[in-house]
Amino acid sequence: MRLFLSVILLLRTSRRRELLDNADKFPIIAIKSLKVGDFQGVSLSTLSKSIALVNPDTPESKKLRSWYHDYHGKVASMACIGSDISPSSKGGVRSMYYDRVSLSHVTSNPSLGEDKPSFFSIRAYISFIKPEQTMWYQACKTCNKKVTDAIESGYWCEGCEKNDDECS
Repeated sequence: MRLFLSVILLLRTSRRRELLDNADKFPIIAIKSLKVGDFQGVSLSTLSKSIALVNPDTPESKKLRSWYHDYHGKVASMACIGSDISPSSKGGVRSMYYDRVSLSHVTSNPSLGEDKPSFFSIRAYISFIKPEQTMWYQACKTCNKKVTDAIESGYWCEGCEKNDDECS
């Protein structure tokens, strides 16, 4: 048995209206240059460089159209990627927790990012704030570096090497 998947796609193109108008005709949509995300499993979003073709004249789209006409779009099983996917899901669908590792693994592995860039999403919380140290500082309006009280008046910025009457 084959597992057929549907994917929710966020369109940010001018073709959005055309696709909505043709939705009842079940068009085949080919999209190049999508951003793949991990929102609730897998998500796809168009970019400014994305190209969307409606009913393209390709062998793949002809094969898909033929399948649709032969079976009237009926399939035995269809899962929607992006919702209700659990780590134990059948059929090889990757869950959003598939490649989860601990932060200690990331910081102790010097080979990460050598071949290609590595990106991480980290969820953390603050467990301690030093009460004797302030959490913010007054900053220069020009360069946003920390300022100190000037001897005469105003504020001194080491980055710009100048006095200013105001700071942010």
